[in-house]
Amino acid sequence: MNMAIFSGINIFIIDDQPANLQVLSAVLQNAGFQVFVARDARTGINKIKKVKPDLILLDILMPEIDGFEACRELKSHAETQEIPVIFMTALAESVDKVKGLKLGAVDYITKPFQHDEILARINNHLKVYHLTQQLKEQNRKLQEEIAKNRVQNSTIAGSINAIALADLQGRLTYVNSAFLKMWGYEQASEVVGRSADSFWQEPEAAQKVIIALMRDRTWSGELTGKKNNYQWLQEELFNVQVVANLITDTEDQPLCFMAAFLDITPYQKTETALQETEECLQRIIATVANGIIIVDKEGKVLFVNPAAEQLLGRSSQKLLNTIWGVPMVTGNSTEIALYRPDNTLAIVDMRVVELPWEENTAYLASLTDITARKQTEERLKILSQACEQSPASIVITNSEGDIEYVNPKFERVTGYKAEEVIGKNPRILKSGFTSEEEYQMLWDTITEGLEWHGEFQNKRKDGQLFWEKASISPIRDENDVITHFVAVKEDITAQKETAAILFHQAKYDALTDLPNRFLAHDRMHQAIAQAERKNKRVAVMFVDLDHFKNINDTLGHAMGDHLLMLAAQRLLDALRSGDTVARLGGDEFLIILPDIEQPFACKAIAQKILDILNQPFDLGGEEVCLSGSIGIAIYPDDALDIGGLMSHADAAMYCAKQAGRNLFKFFTNSMNEAAQRRIRLENHLRHALANQEISVYYQPFIHLASGVVVGAEALMRWNSPELGMVRPDHFIPVAEESGLINPLGEWITSQACQAAMTWREITGYELWVAVNMSPRQFRDHGLVDAITNALSDSGLPGHCLELEITERLLMEDVPGANEMIQDLTRLELRLSIDDFGTGYSSLSYLKRFPFTVLKIDKSFITDIPHDPEAVSLVKTIIAMAHGLHLRVIAEGVETLQQLEFLYQEGCDYAQGYWFSPPLAADRFQWYLTQQMGQQTDPLKTLQSHNLEHLMTISPSIQVRHRE
Repeated sequence: MNMAIFSGINIFIIDDQPANLQVLSAVLQNAGFQVFVARDARTGINKIKKVKPDLILLDILMPEIDGFEACRELKSHAETQEIPVIFMTALAESVDKVKGLKLGAVDYITKPFQHDEILARINNHLKVYHLTQQLKEQNRKLQEEIAKNRVQNSTIAGSINAIALADLQGRLTYVNSAFLKMWGYEQASEVVGRSADSFWQEPEAAQKVIIALMRDRTWSGELTGKKNNYQWLQEELFNVQVVANLITDTEDQPLCFMAAFLDITPYQKTETALQETEECLQRIIATVANGIIIVDKEGKVLFVNPAAEQLLGRSSQKLLNTIWGVPMVTGNSTEIALYRPDNTLAIVDMRVVELPWEENTAYLASLTDITARKQTEERLKILSQACEQSPASIVITNSEGDIEYVNPKFERVTGYKAEEVIGKNPRILKSGFTSEEEYQMLWDTITEGLEWHGEFQNKRKDGQLFWEKASISPIRDENDVITHFVAVKEDITAQKETAAILFHQAKYDALTDLPNRFLAHDRMHQAIAQAERKNKRVAVMFVDLDHFKNINDTLGHAMGDHLLMLAAQRLLDALRSGDTVARLGGDEFLIILPDIEQPFACKAIAQKILDILNQPFDLGGEEVCLSGSIGIAIYPDDALDIGGLMSHADAAMYCAKQAGRNLFKFFTNSMNEAAQRRIRLENHLRHALANQEISVYYQPFIHLASGVVVGAEALMRWNSPELGMVRPDHFIPVAEESGLINPLGEWITSQACQAAMTWREITGYELWVAVNMSPRQFRDHGLVDAITNALSDSGLPGHCLELEITERLLMEDVPGANEMIQDLTRLELRLSIDDFGTGYSSLSYLKRFPFTVLKIDKSFITDIPHDPEAVSLVKTIIAMAHGLHLRVIAEGVETLQQLEFLYQEGCDYAQGYWFSPPLAADRFQWYLTQQMGQQTDPLKTLQSHNLEHLMTISPSIQVRHRE
C-alpha cells in the first residue's frame, strides 16, 4: 500500500498490552501514519484532547476504565466527539458490538486481525471522516451566505424604521433609507465603511454596545445621536432609542451586528405630560387604605399605590411593568394567597372593576389584607383537628369540673362514648386506688390557677385497670377568670409493664433469677441499717464454686448454666427466709445473713452450704460432684461499709481456695495486709511504664545441633524506686488481674521487635525474638493491630517474632481467642505453646492450632536425669512434638547432665542459666557480638557439630556474665 497516501495523518492507539501496541504501531508507521499510543484510557483521553488525531483505535478490556467507558467520555466532549473510534477486541458477542456502536464507534475489529484488514478499514473510515468534515465546512459557508442575504433583503431596505448592519469591528456595511433620512444623509456611500462611533455624541459608544452584544447577544438603550446638517454645516443632537442584535451563522458563530433606531425626541413632551398625569393620580389615591393595583389586559402592572406596595412587600419600581399573574374577574371578590419577598404569606380579598386607561381597557383591583383573620381561623381549625387527632386523651371540663368535651382517643382508651360522659365528672373513671386526699389536692391546685401533673390508675368501662399520666391546666378568659380546665392524658400501661420488666432485669440475674450485685448492695444497706438499730451483726459470705470451668469445658456451657441454676436453688433452700442469696457473676454467689448475734453462728450455715454443694447433681442423667469455697466477713467486726465487707469476704474466699478448697474461712487482718500489699503494688505498677521503670531483658535460645545463638526470649523486669526490684511472678499476676498487662504487653512487643532488628544489623543474621502472651491480652480486640504495628514500625519480618501462648489460654476458652490466633498466623508469626505439661496438655490443642514450637516447662527439666518419671515424660514430649512436626525448646537448662540428655534425645533448642542468664539489652548485644564472632550462620543446622562443642562454649558464657 502506498505510504504517501497516509502521510500527515495521525492515529491514536489505546491498549494496555505492550506487545499489541508495539506490533500495531509498527504496521501503521510503515504505512505512513503518525502514531500516538497510551497504555490506559485515562492517559489516552488526556493526550487525545491535545493531539486531536484523525482516528482512534481503542481496546475494550482494560483495567480501571474499559473501552466502552472511554468511548462514552470521548463522545461527550465537543473537541473529541467527531473523531472516529474503532474498537479492537477479542469479544465476539454481538451484544458487545451493538453496545460499542451505540456509544458512537464506527467499526469493530476482532482479534486476532490481519494487517491488510486494519489498513483497509482505517483507510475507508478516514475517507468518510474527511468527506464529512468538508461537507460541514461547505454547509457553514452556505449558511453564512444565506444569513447575509437574509438580513439584506428588501424588507429591511423598505422598512420605515432606521436599520443598519455592521461588521464585527463596528464598521457599517449596510444602511436603509430610513437611517439616511434620520441622520441627514443622502447616499449610503456617505456612511458605509465608517465606524459606528462617529454617529454618536458619547465617545466609543458603539464599542461599548459591541462588547455587550458579544456577551449578551442583544442590547437596547438610549443614545444621543449627531445629525448631519447641510444647511448650517454643523451637527444637531437628537435622542435615539436603539435595539441591537448579534447575527450568527447556523453553527452559532458571530457574523455581524444589526441595529434598529427610533428618534424619540418628538415623544418627550408627551412623555412628560403623561408622567404629570400619573403623579396626579398617585397623589389622589395615595391615601386610600386598601391596596390598589391597575393592570392591562395582558396582566402587566400599570400602577400601584403605597398601600399595595406595603401589602405586597415590593416597591412600585419592582412591580410596574411586571406581569401580575392573577386572573382579574370583575363583579366578585376573590381570596388570593401571595408570598412576599421575605417569604411571608399574605392572604388578600381582591375586588376587580374595569376602567379605561390610555384609550385601552385596564383593570383596577382593590386589595384588602385579611391575613390575620385567616390565620386566626386556621389556628382554630388546626387546634380542633389536633384535639380530634391527638394521640393523647383530651378532656375539657367547665369550671365546676363537668365534662364538656372528650376527643376520640379518650373514647378508645376508656371505652366510653362522648355522649356517655358529657356532663359527668371525670371521677367516673376512678378505680379506688387514688385516695380522696389526692383528688382534693389536685382540685385545690387547679382552682388556684396552677398546673397539676401526676399519674392515675383508672378503670375502663369494662372494669379493666390502666395507668394514665395526666397534665391538667386551667383556661382563663380575657378577664383572667378561670372558665374551663383541660386535661391531656397518656395511657402509660405498657410503659409501666415494661418498666417492671426492666426493673426485674436490672435487679435480678437472668439465669438464676437471684438478686444481682445491684440489688444485693441495696439489701446490704438495709441489713446494715437494721443491725445498727438493733445492735446486731450482719454476715457476708462469698461463695465460689470450685473448678466450675471444668464443667463448662467437659459438658458444655448449657450444662454449666443448668448446674448454676441447681446450685442457686440449693443455696436458697439452705437459708432462712430473711436471708439473701445473690449471684455476682460466673460461679460466684453472695449470701447476706442479717440479725446475727455472734460470728460463730455463721459456721453452721457455712458448713451446711458446703455439705449441700457436695451432694451429687443430676445433669440429665449425668451425675456431677461439686464443691465450694466460702469467705466470711462480719459487720461491724471486720468492716463498717459495703465495700469493706465485700473486699474482706472476697479475700477470705481466696484464702479458702489457697488452703485446699471445699472450706470456709473467716476474714482476718493478715488477709487484709496481703490485700493492701497487692493494692500498693498495683498502684505503683500503673505508673511504672510511664516512669520508665520497666525494662526488657533477653535470654538466648541455643540451637543444640550447632551450638549457635538463634534468638532470645524477651522478659519483663521492674525496678521500682519505692519497692526495689519486683519479681515477675509478683507483678505479672497483678498486671493480668488489673488489665495493665495489655499496655505492658504492647510495649514489650514493640521493644522486642526493635531489638531484633538491631541484632540483625549487628550480626547480619535473622535472629528471632519470643514474647510471652497473657490470656488477658486475647480479650483485647486491638491485640492483632498492636502486633501488626510493632512489626511495621520496626521493619521486622513476621517469621522473626515468636509468640509464646500458655496452655491456660487454650483451657480458659477466651471468647474470640481462636479467631485472633488465626489472624496472627496470617502475619507469618511463629506460635509456641509455652509451659507444656503443666496444664491438661491436651493433644487436641496441638492439632487445632497452628503451633510451630513446643516449649517444655522448667519443672520437668529440673529433675533430669535423676527422676526416671521426668526422664520418661520429657522423652515422650520430644518424640510426640517431632511426630507433629513441631520444634522443641527446653527451658531452665542449668547443668551439664541436663544438656547431655537433651542433646542425645534430639531436642532442638535450649535456654537457661547454663548458657546465659537474662541480660539487659546492651549486655545482650555485647553477648551477640562475642558469640557471632565465633559461629557460622545460626539458621543452618550444622550436623558436624557435636556435644563437645556445646560443652566447650557453655562454661565460657557463664563466666563472662558473672563478671
